[in-house]
Amino acid sequence: MAKTKKHPPYIHALDALAIKTELEFNDKQAEQLKIITTFNIRARYDDFKYSFYKRCTKVYTEKYFNISKDLYLWLQKQYPKK
Repeated sequence: MAKTKKHPPYIHALDALAIKTELEFNDKQAEQLKIITTFNIRARYDDFKYSFYKRCTKVYTEKYFNISKDLYLWLQKQYPKK
C-alpha cells in the first residue's frame, strides 16, 4: 500500500501479492513464498491438515520459520520506517 497507494487484494497467495508490490524478489524468494502460501491452504482441509502435521517435524518447522523471518526482515529493509 505504501508504494501503490492501493489496498492489497483479499488473497492469501503470497507469491501473487509479492508481484503486486513491484519489488524485485529473486527466484529463491519467489519459490519460498509459493511454499509458505501452501501452509495456509493445506491447514484448512482435514486430509491436508493431517499430512501437513506429519511433515512438520522440528527441523522442517525451524527451517520455514527461519525462511519466513528472513523474508520478513528483507521486506522491512525495502520499506524503512520514516
